[in-house]
Amino acid sequence: MSSVQHRSVTEFQANRASGAPRRWTYWVALFTAVNGLLLLSGQDLTFLAGLVAPFAFAGATSHFVAAALFAAIAYASLRYRPILLVALVLYLVDTAFAAYSTLWSGVIMHVVVLALVGIAVTAGRRLKAQLAAETGGNKV
Repeated sequence: MSSVQHRSVTEFQANRASGAPRRWTYWVALFTAVNGLLLLSGQDLTFLAGLVAPFAFAGATSHFVAAALFAAIAYASLRYRPILLVALVLYLVDTAFAAYSTLWSGVIMHVVVLALVGIAVTAGRRLKAQLAAETGGNKV
């Protein structure tokens, strides 16, 4: 049995999917900061979705600086959405750095994260196009 979704459900899903890049940037900031805290406490655990490049520097300060940068980018994207491209480029550079450093588990996790964000962005665009088609081409 199939049923047509109510327009408000589709609008909610489209808005939720379009916010994925900002949420992803906050999550990268969080995982990077947690990696810094784990480094400070002498733990041997690392969250691979966080940035790899800060590990190239001694101490945890670079982790906190990188986390603050990603959090600031995510916050600024509320007003200026294209700034998320900076976070994307930085994450791609970090992926390349992980590959250069032969940290293959980090590369795999970065690729998975990027793929999931890409899927969410694509879904959001398709849902918005569907909504626009339903309203006769008016932007939603």
